[in-house]
Amino acid sequence: MGKQGFRPGDRFLVAFSGGLDSSVLLDLITRYSDDPQNLVRVIHVHHGLHADADRWLAHSRAASQRMGLDFHGVHVAMDTAGGNLEATARSRRYRVMLAHLRDDETLLLAHHRGDTAETFFLNLMRGAGARGLSGIPALAHRSGKRFFRPLQQLSRTDIFDYANLSGLSWVEDDSNADLRFDRNFLRHRVLPLLNERWPGSEKMIDRACRNLAHVAALADELGAADLLAVTLDDRRPGARHQLQLSRQKLMQLTSLRRQNLLRHALATLAPYPPDRRFMRNLLALVEAGENDKQLVWGEWIAHVYDDQLFFYRADIFEPVPDDLDWHLAAETSVRWGPFLIKVDQPADIKLKVRARRGGEKLQLAGRAHRHALKGLLQAWRVPPWQRGVLPLIWREQKLVAIPGYLQPAQIAGIDPLQALRFDLRDAP
Repeated sequence: MGKQGFRPGDRFLVAFSGGLDSSVLLDLITRYSDDPQNLVRVIHVHHGLHADADRWLAHSRAASQRMGLDFHGVHVAMDTAGGNLEATARSRRYRVMLAHLRDDETLLLAHHRGDTAETFFLNLMRGAGARGLSGIPALAHRSGKRFFRPLQQLSRTDIFDYANLSGLSWVEDDSNADLRFDRNFLRHRVLPLLNERWPGSEKMIDRACRNLAHVAALADELGAADLLAVTLDDRRPGARHQLQLSRQKLMQLTSLRRQNLLRHALATLAPYPPDRRFMRNLLALVEAGENDKQLVWGEWIAHVYDDQLFFYRADIFEPVPDDLDWHLAAETSVRWGPFLIKVDQPADIKLKVRARRGGEKLQLAGRAHRHALKGLLQAWRVPPWQRGVLPLIWREQKLVAIPGYLQPAQIAGIDPLQALRFDLRDAP
C-alpha cells in the first residue's frame, strides 16, 4: 500500500458486506495498520433486499467487534418497483458510504480483477466511452474523497486461497448465482467461456482497461486546463455558488471539448458521475444560453444567468435566519446564518439584520428619487438565488446598508452612520 502514498498512521473506512472479498480486505487492513482499533472503521449497508440481510448485518457487526473495530450498520430504504435494482442499490450504497467517510479517511473497497472484467462488459453494453470502459481504478479521487481498492490485481482464486489459509469465515449470498442479474450472467456464463477460448483473458481485459484509463487521464488533463481557462473568479461578498463559468468562453470550445470540460467540472463537485440525460440537457442549456434557466443534479443546481454558468448546492435554500438585533457598542461582528457581518468600528447604535422580504425601497446619496431594491439588485447583476439570502441592515424603519453592495455613505439621509463600513464574509 505504500506505493499508493499511504502511511502506517493513515485512517480508513472499510466497506464490509461480510462476504468473501470484503472479509479478506478487512483481515489484510487490520494486519497492515499499526493501530486498527483507532485507525480503521467499518461500514455495512443493509439494503433489506434479501431474506438474510439481517443475518449479514449481525455477522458483519460481530466480525468487526471481534477485531475491536468501530462498526456502523446503516439501513437503506429501497424502492423495488421498476428500474435497475443492481444499479440503484450500488448508487445508494456509495452515497451512504461517502456520507460517513471523514475528510482524513480513505474508503477501502474489495473489488478484484474479476470485478474489473465484469464492469468492463457491463459498461460496454451501455455504450460507455473511454472513461467508463477503463473499469475500476485502484486509487481514485473525487470531490476531495479518496477511494482505494487494494485487491484489484488479485483473482478470485487468490482471494479464496488467502481466506482458507487464514481461517476466515464469511457469509454467502445465494443471489450471486441468480443469472437474472447482469453481473452474475457475465461471471458465470460469459467470462468462463472467454477464458476457455483465451486463457488469462481477465489479465488482458485488465490491460485494456489500463490503456483506456490513460486515454481518460489525458481527457481529464485537457478538461482541467479548459476548466481553468473558462472559470470566472469574481465572487462577490455573500456568493453562494461553488463554480462560475463563462458561457462565452465555453461556446468558443468545440462541442467535444465543451462536453469533456463539463464532465470534469462536475467531477470536482460530486463523487458520482452525471447520467447521459443530464449531460445532454446541460449541454443544451449552455448552448441555448437562455437567461435564468436551471437544471437539478442530485443536490446540485446548474443555473445559466447573465451569460454565465453557475453551480451551487440546493441546500442554500434552507430557511433564512431570523431577524437579529445588533448593538454596535457591544459587538463589532455578528453571525447571521452562513455569514459573518463585521463593522469597522464600535458605535452606540442599535441595528437589525434581516433577509429581504420584497418591496424594499431606498434613496441613494445624490439622487432625487427612491429606488426599488429589486431593480438595484438586477442592475448589480446579483444572481436571483443569492438575492433572498443577502443580509440587509436596518435602523428602525430605514435600510442603511447591504454589506458587499451598499455602505451607509452611499445611502441618503442616514448621517449618524455615514462613517461606518460593513464587511460580509462566509462564517468560519
